[in-house]
Amino acid sequence: LGDARFTAMGGNGDDRWMSSAAHYSSGAYRCSMLLSFVFHWPTALSMAWAFSRQPVALLSSVSLLQFVAELLIFDMLLRAARLVAILLHEGSHLLAATLLIRGYTREDRAAVDNFEVSPPLRQLVRQLAPGTLAGGACIKLPDHATKAATHSELAAVQFAGLAFSIALLLPFLWVEFMLATLSDGQLSHSVEALASSTLWRISELGVFLAAAGSVLSDLPGGPLLGLRPPLGCFCCGNWGLIVPRDALAEKNGGQTNELFPDLCARLLASILDVVELRGGQAGGFLSYLGEGGGRVFTMRSRTVKSKRGHLGQMIFQRFKKQLSYSYWGRFLSTRRLRPLPVVLAQGHSRFGTSSSPAENETHPHQWLGSQQETVWRCELSSGRWFKEDATVCVTITHNGDFDAWELYGSMVPNGTLGEWLARVMHHRNTAKGDSPKLAGVMDLLVCQGRWVASVRYAFVHVVMQHINQATGWEPLVPEVSTNAVPQMTVFEELAGLLDRTFAEMLDARPEFAPTQEGIVALAAVAFESLKNGMSKGTQNELQTWEVTDEIFQAFCTSACTVFFTHDLLSAVSECLHRAEGSFGVSASCSLWPTSIVLAAKGQPISLAFNMEMPIALWSSEPSSLTVSWPSPSSNSGALRVATARWDIDDAVGEAVELRVFDKFSAKHHVNLWAQYKNPGQLHEALFFATPDIDSDRERQHHILVRGTSLAHAGTPKGLSPSQFKGRWVRLHCPPFKIFKQTRTLDPIAADLKEVPIVLSNIENAWTDRFSLNYQSGQRFTQCLLSLLEKRRAGDSTVDVLIFGVENSLWLGQQFAADLKRVFPRLNILAMSSNWVLGMLQTAQGHIEPRNFTIGASSFALTPGAIVLALSHSGTTYPTVWAARLACRQSVPVNGFAMSADFDTVLANSIGQDLMQPTFTGALFSTMAGVRPAEPSTLATLAMHHTLSWLLLSCSRWAAQAFEPCAIDDVTHKPCELTTTDVNDFQRVLSSFLPAAEQICGVSRHGQPVASNIRKSLLQDARYLASHLVEGWYCTFLMCTYVYVTVTFHVPLFSSLWPMLAGYLGMEGDSDSAVLIKYIVGHLDAHLYVFLAVLLAVAHRFVCGRRLWTRFTARTFVVVDCTVNYKLLRAYGSKLGALAFPFTGFSVVGQNGEDHFVHEMTHLAQSNVILLVGRPDGRLGSLAASEAAVIMSTQQARYICSRPMRGVEALSVGHNPWAKEGLFRRQLVLPADSRPLFMSQKLLTTEHGAHAPGDVVQKAGALMAYATTASSAAGPTVEHFAWMNMESLKELLLKRGLDFNSISFEDSEALLVELVMKNQDILGIDANDFVVAIVSEHMRTGSTMPSTPHSMRRFSTSLTKGVSTIVDIIDSTRLNPSNRWKPKRKQSLFSNGACTASCFLAALRGRKMRDHIHELQITYQSAEIKKRVGAKVTRSNNGEETVRTCFDAWASLSVQSLIVATATNDKQAQEGSGLHTAAWRVREEYRRRRRQWLQCYQRSGIAELCFAQWRELITEGVRVIVVGAVAEGSELAGLKQVPVGGHGGQGSGVDKEWLNDLRLLEHLYETRVAAAERLLAMYVLLHGAVKPISRLWWLSYDMDRTESRLRVASTPAPVPFVEALPARLRCSM
Repeated sequence: LGDARFTAMGGNGDDRWMSSAAHYSSGAYRCSMLLSFVFHWPTALSMAWAFSRQPVALLSSVSLLQFVAELLIFDMLLRAARLVAILLHEGSHLLAATLLIRGYTREDRAAVDNFEVSPPLRQLVRQLAPGTLAGGACIKLPDHATKAATHSELAAVQFAGLAFSIALLLPFLWVEFMLATLSDGQLSHSVEALASSTLWRISELGVFLAAAGSVLSDLPGGPLLGLRPPLGCFCCGNWGLIVPRDALAEKNGGQTNELFPDLCARLLASILDVVELRGGQAGGFLSYLGEGGGRVFTMRSRTVKSKRGHLGQMIFQRFKKQLSYSYWGRFLSTRRLRPLPVVLAQGHSRFGTSSSPAENETHPHQWLGSQQETVWRCELSSGRWFKEDATVCVTITHNGDFDAWELYGSMVPNGTLGEWLARVMHHRNTAKGDSPKLAGVMDLLVCQGRWVASVRYAFVHVVMQHINQATGWEPLVPEVSTNAVPQMTVFEELAGLLDRTFAEMLDARPEFAPTQEGIVALAAVAFESLKNGMSKGTQNELQTWEVTDEIFQAFCTSACTVFFTHDLLSAVSECLHRAEGSFGVSASCSLWPTSIVLAAKGQPISLAFNMEMPIALWSSEPSSLTVSWPSPSSNSGALRVATARWDIDDAVGEAVELRVFDKFSAKHHVNLWAQYKNPGQLHEALFFATPDIDSDRERQHHILVRGTSLAHAGTPKGLSPSQFKGRWVRLHCPPFKIFKQTRTLDPIAADLKEVPIVLSNIENAWTDRFSLNYQSGQRFTQCLLSLLEKRRAGDSTVDVLIFGVENSLWLGQQFAADLKRVFPRLNILAMSSNWVLGMLQTAQGHIEPRNFTIGASSFALTPGAIVLALSHSGTTYPTVWAARLACRQSVPVNGFAMSADFDTVLANSIGQDLMQPTFTGALFSTMAGVRPAEPSTLATLAMHHTLSWLLLSCSRWAAQAFEPCAIDDVTHKPCELTTTDVNDFQRVLSSFLPAAEQICGVSRHGQPVASNIRKSLLQDARYLASHLVEGWYCTFLMCTYVYVTVTFHVPLFSSLWPMLAGYLGMEGDSDSAVLIKYIVGHLDAHLYVFLAVLLAVAHRFVCGRRLWTRFTARTFVVVDCTVNYKLLRAYGSKLGALAFPFTGFSVVGQNGEDHFVHEMTHLAQSNVILLVGRPDGRLGSLAASEAAVIMSTQQARYICSRPMRGVEALSVGHNPWAKEGLFRRQLVLPADSRPLFMSQKLLTTEHGAHAPGDVVQKAGALMAYATTASSAAGPTVEHFAWMNMESLKELLLKRGLDFNSISFEDSEALLVELVMKNQDILGIDANDFVVAIVSEHMRTGSTMPSTPHSMRRFSTSLTKGVSTIVDIIDSTRLNPSNRWKPKRKQSLFSNGACTASCFLAALRGRKMRDHIHELQITYQSAEIKKRVGAKVTRSNNGEETVRTCFDAWASLSVQSLIVATATNDKQAQEGSGLHTAAWRVREEYRRRRRQWLQCYQRSGIAELCFAQWRELITEGVRVIVVGAVAEGSELAGLKQVPVGGHGGQGSGVDKEWLNDLRLLEHLYETRVAAAERLLAMYVLLHGAVKPISRLWWLSYDMDRTESRLRVASTPAPVPFVEALPARLRCSM
């Protein structure tokens, strides 16, 4: 059965199954190769038989001639037996199809084509001739029969041949078994004679060969049960180069005679390292070579990547091998291959878009392939026309989706178009994808100089009026075999007449030029010539098509027109004008081996040039074009290939042609081309020189450019030199960072080591107010503030739209949630780019989200809304097109983009690119650069941190903008954070970098850091790795034992028993000895069966793991916040994507505070390992979260009743506390780098481990106290309400005091310490506290507090922003001599001691409340006086004047820098007229200067410079500058104040302040703590999986998957099915 699912008997000799053999494991691949070799070349078995029969035949008395004769006879008979077995095999297929498949008639059986060849005699000779390759047999059932059959029926038909071949082999195997087991006397002489005969051996081997072929073809999925390659619809990438061969001599060591220069191969491999991130399941490329007679040979190589292979290496290895075969195969002939003057490489890497990966489906694609034709050419310099025999081969590569093509006023779908092309071209292409149809359309349209192609084009576009005419008005389906299109002989006859007519006209008019008038004249002459010269059969054929004289006149005019106009660029232009879909296309033709056409419409293509060589590169990934010249020495400096870049406008559609011209000047070739009048639609598309070369200078080679637009409406417009120059960008500096680590041993480890470096770069950029990120953040905040001012209640439109795909989307959703908490009045929406793209499209084919409350009808953006597109690569297809559509809506919006660099396709989509001389403030860079590793680590953390700093910047500027204004309605305030809160947030955010240094073991400067945290992480990683390598060790050791013991007959117990029996004296054949022998054999059998289990238990014992857990693959369940578990689930699954089965694992996850218990507890088995990420429950608002996570873990952990079974849990968090027996291992992340939170002070959790349940109770008591205190008229406030008997006893225990007897000194010191420590919370000055006032309770020994009474609460008119830096005493014992002494009026105790109950009663008694209230009023009054006095003092001295002068000087310096930079940019542009992207150059300069400064900071030079500066500056200015920093930035001394501590000073503890503190703690958890846990788990999982990727014989690369998909750059799954709006640039 010859369809895509299975092919009977290994195909028809073309090894069609081998195109996908690379998808299978290496062992299965080798076995299948061996079977294929033996099946297709039976002579190998014949030679083995001959040499086994006569091992020394050549040296014995047997003559060589006799030996060869016997070998030939045996081989011929063997082939005959093989052929008979194959025919029987195929007959079993036919019989099964006849009996099982309904509708399979006699006519169908008659239509079956055996062997798929027309001359059966030649096939018979091929099958029987000794020494030749013998193909298999392939039968094909009719398509309608296979479609009507069920899967079970098709499976039965498929397995019928395999079952019959194996059944046919069974008698032979039975005879062999009898011969091997029975003695000579037990078999009959006839059987022995038959088995020993040569005829029997020949039949046996023939049947065996047929069975081998059936194994190859009929097993499901291909050879040896290999899995079928997966279908997919994601990504592809175009790439290539064009360069004169002589220009490579200097770089290539002077070599110019290589057929394909090795330098170009290495250069393209470097480009492919980045391009394959768009998907790389298969790939290929094409180059042109010369052959005899001046013809051009098309050398095409296509490769399907193996599961664990590298596409770049496989492509060029395969190409070099095929090139070598082609060269030596033609070496002695006149068609010997020779290098051409121009090297053209046209390549493509493919991810299956519309068909499964196979060599036939891989680019580059051709429909007709190479064919010989007579071609006319025009010599431009003289205008002379001549014709020659040439090889014509049109080749295309295509990235995107080809959905339909316009024919006869309607769009013809891709599948129907293929059937139509098969009839029109009289050639069927067996590939099932969409791109081969595009190649067929190009074969139809490329007509210049080709009369046969011109006649066919004219017939299709003038004579034919409907696609169904090709089948005689029957449906265009594969089942209909009718072809009503005239045969090629008719087209060739008409073409011959036109050729003769054209030659006669040239003889009559040597000066003929293809102007419009000349073409009309030629068409008129051709009309008469064809009408009178065509044969009778051709006339009858045209009459059947009802061709009148008028139609025939139009036919001649059309043929003559396209003969002159339809070159490669015109064909591409017409093809894409009428096409529907998304396209990134490269097209070439062997008629023009020095030319390449590149077109983009919905898919990006970028070009890079170095015109000094000259050389041109192109790629679908712009970042890949910054490649350097390959250098044999790794120490030599890297020199980049390209000096300039130009991006094709894929939003509207554009096509350009690059062509190499020889000698003279560029201006000479431009003028010469302009004289050639092209009468077609592209008459304006003239060649011109690129901007950065002297067009008057004579050079050996030139690369000239021409182009045209691909807009749907109107006549195509040629690309003018000024338009090209306006988008020409010099690449003065490399992109921010390009990481091509495919040759690095471990790219993921390299990414993790650079996390602190990139995080430091991000923070430096956001603290530099001249950086591009800072400028974009300012503009983002301005748009945000504008939305806040215009926001109306009840408006449902979206203010901020954030979208991305996968990791970017999850990070964007968390950022949207945090942004909503800070700005609650805004309507913020975060959703997938696919849904945004689907809702913004209006044409047929778009999709809408089904699980959102918002749909296409209700989706509306607020005027001036913010649209933030997130994509690390900047080329993700849905994100790019969603950004384009969102920024081009009727409602004006503000588009922003965030990616790994400022120069991306996504940046162009929102209207900001390198072609613009000014920076518009719409781009954010994560500073991560290109990261090829598919398991994303650094790129994810960099985007998260960049979003965190964006949130900080928005909060800071919003707080400064709204804080001076009085807001009546506090519940609707625009920003939830004050300036003080923002400063606290910055301190919290800055703690992530030091923690990352400890986790990664690398400093921000790239130096190793000794870290106990990292050591603990690696230890835990090794523990997890022991789970994963268990299967490999057990399998390897067990297989070794089986092979050794079976091969040498030494089973363990059976070998030891004879020695033991001899020692015990139990030798002999006694009944007991025989019985024991069987028992020993039984023990060996048990050992064989359970050896793997025993080895696994031993391995677990050595590694310190539980012994009797499941012997299956491990499942990691990530229990953490939503964004973390999604990121880790994707990361972990990609780490093990290429792992072998018995070292594989799976990764799932869920939020421990949400669905984990409901969704994941059914996985509570012993092979499950929980990776639990715990919030820090020592913070008041996070205690409940950690308690919930621990509760969820307990529920999963304790489902199993047996302690050694059930799940195993590992903890990652900041809180050292852990419930005993819950976690197998616990990793405590560093918390010393973060600032202290005020809730830790209030709850006394600043040090050590604390159970989250206890913290929840303390936090509840504190909130109850705050709620009571904040009420207008309520019960009396109980100060020290958070102090209970348990807390007091814990405090006394730390000081070594007795609960029942506290001495006078200790009680007094403890009371004063508590007041002193909580004076900020109480809002008092502890120096005024009098201890004697509270002595009554302790003196009387009462154990009950006094009855509280109502009291007036002091005024809280002071705002929460009052900030006074007060030292908080943390010592365990107060030293009264340090600051103050308590004012004692009388003795505190009558008996010299008190109990804990008395002490607590005094602490929370009435006298204490009254005294605290008086102190609060006193402190409030003093604070007001202090602030007023400070303002007066400041206004009277000269500080304000000096400050004003300092600010003026700073502003003047900034303005001077801006003016100087603008002047330099203007001079640079006036000098060359080119854009230099000065804003991008300045950003690179600032980045390098920051790195330089950090380098010298480490050496101490910077400190010496600033010390010298401090000596020179005046004392007054020094004080002012330090004061400005301390007041303006509020960073000096803030490390001494707990986060949120400012809000409680002077105002006591109230509910509003605790709510603000809760927000800060929430931001700490989502922006810092969760990121630290994420980074720790990245390191943990990487260390766990790395050992299984380095196992013997089973190693693989962790940084990639089989799909090699890092960038989703084609519709996935939402196609773009319509043109963009007319407005091409977004409103900025």
